[in-house]
Amino acid sequence: MVMYKPSGTLVRSVIAIAIGAMLIKWADKVTDTLVVILGIMLIVPLLSALITYAVQRSKNMEAAVFPIIGGAGSAVLGTVMIIMPEVFVTFLALFIGIVMITAGIRQIIAVRAFVGTGAAYLYYITPALLLIMGVLTIAKFRSMVGTLWIIVGIILLIYGLSEIFNLIRFRSKDGGHKDIEDAEILE
Repeated sequence: MVMYKPSGTLVRSVIAIAIGAMLIKWADKVTDTLVVILGIMLIVPLLSALITYAVQRSKNMEAAVFPIIGGAGSAVLGTVMIIMPEVFVTFLALFIGIVMITAGIRQIIAVRAFVGTGAAYLYYITPALLLIMGVLTIAKFRSMVGTLWIIVGIILLIYGLSEIFNLIRFRSKDGGHKDIEDAEILE
């Protein structure tokens, strides 16, 4: 008996849809809360390194200082994120713009390779929208910070739905090869 295992595309699509819906629903609350949570998460490695160092020193063991130095760097960034979340969000807007441009280009290349010379221009809509939104986010990042989460949520919804649509459509055109399974990455 063959058990169905969801592919990475399906899981990634469902996660994108869920996150997109949350970003649209709670866009005003997401920004500061998310940045503060990430800031706290960046302070935790320093606390962990300090506790480990203290425990090792109390047992007269040789204690490494390097984790404390690395933890201090992340703690500084985490503190900035907690104290000034709006500065971090501005840089995050630029980063998300770059990611959207990269993802749009990647999807255009993937669609081009799949579609070939056919006239299936419908498949280029989502990657083109992603590319355009990335360019707009970078060009107008200061004014986009307030609405960035809603835009990202919409893009994630469109991305997730289009990936599911493409997965269903392309799998139905697999030529009757139902016994082909997704490859697993071995490490």
